[in-house]
Amino acid sequence: MKKIFRTALAASIGLTLVACGGSDNKDPIPDPIPDPITPTSMDITGQAIKGTFAGALVEVFNANDLTTAIGSAAQTDETGSFTVTITDAAGEPIVGAYVVQVTADDDSTMICDASVCGDVVRGALIPATDITGVTLSTFTYSDGTGNIEADVNALTTMATDTLLAAASANENIDLATVNAAQVASLQLGASQVVGSMLGLDLSVTNIYNVAIIDATTFTAETTQDTTTSTLTFINASFSGLDNTVGTGQSNSGYMHSAAAEGLGAVIAKYLSTFKEIVELLVVPDADMNSVTPDQLAVINGTQEQFNTLVADIVSKVNSDTGLTLQVEEVITNVSLEIIIEVIAEIEAGTGGTSS
Repeated sequence: MKKIFRTALAASIGLTLVACGGSDNKDPIPDPIPDPITPTSMDITGQAIKGTFAGALVEVFNANDLTTAIGSAAQTDETGSFTVTITDAAGEPIVGAYVVQVTADDDSTMICDASVCGDVVRGALIPATDITGVTLSTFTYSDGTGNIEADVNALTTMATDTLLAAASANENIDLATVNAAQVASLQLGASQVVGSMLGLDLSVTNIYNVAIIDATTFTAETTQDTTTSTLTFINASFSGLDNTVGTGQSNSGYMHSAAAEGLGAVIAKYLSTFKEIVELLVVPDADMNSVTPDQLAVINGTQEQFNTLVADIVSKVNSDTGLTLQVEEVITNVSLEIIIEVIAEIEAGTGGTSS
């Protein structure tokens, strides 16, 4: 028993000496310093064309949160171009759906790309006082692999309002988690609805991919297919909407509250009315009778103007450039039945083939 005890005691003393010797001669090894995080960034570039929309405020929003702008501050330059930089401080790939909004402010201008814009001649600048209230938008997606381009015009605005209305009405659409394929499908479906409102067949056309230009920039070398030309000239027609009368509205209140305020208010009134009608028609079991006579009067009154304005602009461009651009016929009356039918086909999966 004494031998066992002495052996254990000797071992204990030996361990203590080793431990003491180590503490006297060596400092503890510090934890390694982690590599600094390099933030990732992505540029959203584009051009705002209604004609060329310069000096306008550009804001980017996550598609599921349109209340808080993200990214760097930006304005469109004299060509309507802009760049907004989105940064992720954690260094993660930047993936998701975004809404870009371009809004007229006190120093914004817009090129008159219709045949005439009130008192402003074609090609001249429409001043800020005449475009107050104009907000254009587009919907885009980043897959995390690089910068993206997102052009903005009146048609992308209509499509974006349609897409957002559809997402709001359909619990199966989550704009916070959509992928690239789902975004392309949503864009095409929204394009078809816009086409049905304008009386155009856009079943294989994604409005977001259409190269709409300022209609004053056509040259003899400019080439566009019939659908692109038609959409370009409808986009240009917004600048020529009559801001001296009540643009198709059936009550005098509209004449005084919108037309009397100028072109910007007339454009805003049409776009907001379009949005209201789409929001009524994209819900399940939509009833076209929910669209009011005044709403329909705004749309049809504007369609009548589009019909005349497109023809005038085409004639002017062809005369100035020697081109023989062809466009599709622009209807003068909107069919709510066709709009509901198109929406039903998209929801049933029979519409929406991409191009």
